Parts: sequence; C-alpha cells; structure tokens
Amino acid sequence: MDYLSAMVAKKKGEKLPPSSIFIEDDSLHFEYGHCLPKSKTCSVVHGHSSRISAELFGDIGKDGMIVDFGDAKNAIKSVLKIFDHKFIICKKYAKVKGERCHISFSGPNGHIELDLPREQAILLDKEATSENIASEVAKQILNGMPKEIKGVKAFFFEGANKGASIFRMRND
Repeated sequence: MDYLSAMVAKKKGEKLPPSSIFIEDDSLHFEYGHCLPKSKTCSVVHGHSSRISAELFGDIGKDGMIVDFGDAKNAIKSVLKIFDHKFIICKKYAKVKGERCHISFSGPNGHIELDLPREQAILLDKEATSENIASEVAKQILNGMPKEIKGVKAFFFEGANKGASIFRMRND
C-alpha cells in the first residue's frame, strides 16, 4: 500500500486492507468528448483518448486472491463502456427533455450549444475535469466490484502524458 492511500484511510478513521492488486492493460481505454466552459483553453468542444489503470484493495481470501484478475478486468471494462464515445459535462449546463440533452453555455471562447441524444451524454455533478471524471470512473469501478474490494485507486490518463489519480473507499 502506498503512503498516501494509507494516510487517506487513516484520516477517515478506516483501516485499509494490507493487500492490493493492480491492473494496467492497454485494453482499458475509452474515447470521450468534453469541454470546460470556464477554462480559456478547454472551453471548446474537444476529445481525448483515455486509459485507466486501477489498484484494488482488499483482504486475501481463502483462495489466495483479493479478486481474480480476469473478473476485475472485465468489471473495469464494463464501466469504461459506459463512458466510451460519450460527451461528458457538468449537469448545470444541460437540460434533459425526453430523449434529448441540450447543452448551452458561454465561456471565454464564445457561446456553445449542443443537442445530443440523452444516451450520448454523461452528466456529472461537477465540472468535467480529469480529476472529476477519474472520481466518477473510480466510484463506478468500486460499485461493480465484489464487496470484498474495500477501495480502489484509479489512475486516469487524459491522453499520453497527463491525468489524475483518485483513491476511493467503499461508501465514499
């Protein structure tokens, strides 16, 4: 377990399991579009090719594993399918009417309006930053894991050379 993860768990008054596995695989990727309406450079609609690596925390079971690598990888892939080829934005810029999602905002680069089928939009509670997308992906990965998995640290790569890592415990 890394030092930072241990400190986060300690601050929350929780004991992190002493064991973890990590999964880093080129197949754990997805494509998405987004914009950050308040950003000078990212307030235009643009997209990224992203990749996820994950560290899963839990106790070693009677079978000698925290979780089967294949099962964990499949669970992560099912979460990434939700985000693949979707437009991700903060819900405060969106109005959903029936099967449509209308997005509208004014930013440093002008006024933008988009009209999308509802199923093509992922609406977050917060701005669609790397950190917030990573947090949502980590939450959904953890929710898709067996209850024996107590925490996840997701490494979210927005392109090849930048990204965010987020640590989540169950019930965060």
